[in-house]
Amino acid sequence: MPQLPPDPTQPMPERGGPPPGAGGPGSPDAVMAADRQVGAQKRAMLASTAPQPSKPFSTKAIQTLIKQFNDTVEAFSGGVLPDVTWEPMEKGAKWNNPLPEEIYAPLAAMRQAVDVVGGGEFKGAYQFQPTEITDDMGVRKATAEMMKMSKDKKLIAAMRAPLNAAAGEAGQEAPSGPSGRAPMQSNMSPDDKALMANMK
Repeated sequence: MPQLPPDPTQPMPERGGPPPGAGGPGSPDAVMAADRQVGAQKRAMLASTAPQPSKPFSTKAIQTLIKQFNDTVEAFSGGVLPDVTWEPMEKGAKWNNPLPEEIYAPLAAMRQAVDVVGGGEFKGAYQFQPTEITDDMGVRKATAEMMKMSKDKKLIAAMRAPLNAAAGEAGQEAPSGPSGRAPMQSNMSPDDKALMANMK
């Protein structure tokens, strides 16, 4: 079929430019899309390090881990971050795959954040590594360690310190989440912050 000539009533798009109606490189839509892409790339990279299970996980144990992770993040952030959710594609009591990306990647990001916050003061303080979670015992250990983290006032204060300091210099109160607590801040890299902000 011969190609139709361009409609003379419509403006000609610039060669190599975005299609009509699309935001440019500096538009809010483009910036938000870039942030989501960074988060998705970081999430996928972290998820690729998840080990194969030595024996099938219990889906109930994974769900308990997710619940405690959400509770711990709420303690750090005051509820400003979305909860992690996961529904197994295969129904059953067992999950014979690595931990789902939905929980493994945020868990690895949290481990990294705890290791660097406060100038590394808490590195090694909590004895779980996501790369070593290969069975229900490892899941339960990580769950118990995160429960301790959610009650560690010194760690929580360290997570919030940079934000509180910045607010104090500006003579303002630090913004808080729905529960009235300051959102989590740390010495995380921009990529890690993007990941934590895109956790769902």
